[in-house]
Amino acid sequence: MYYWELEFEHDTKSTIEQIIKINYGLGQPEAAKGILTSAKNNNLFEKEDYEQYETMEWLEKRHEWKEALASYSEQLNYNGDNPDY
Repeated sequence: MYYWELEFEHDTKSTIEQIIKINYGLGQPEAAKGILTSAKNNNLFEKEDYEQYETMEWLEKRHEWKEALASYSEQLNYNGDNPDY
């Protein structure tokens, strides 16, 4: 974990997913969210890069169940006629 934290400071984009996976594997979804919040607050990557980690799948990975359910519900309401949903 320490290695990835050092890499995070030097190569943010390629390291975020690895740190989130490690934190998820250790049962620490709050730490994964903290990494994203820190990166956003310190302008370590562009807004578009941050938004990719706020998708429904990433909300699930971070165990943010209420937010993921709300996103899925919103998507279903928006695309209700689409059989893929």
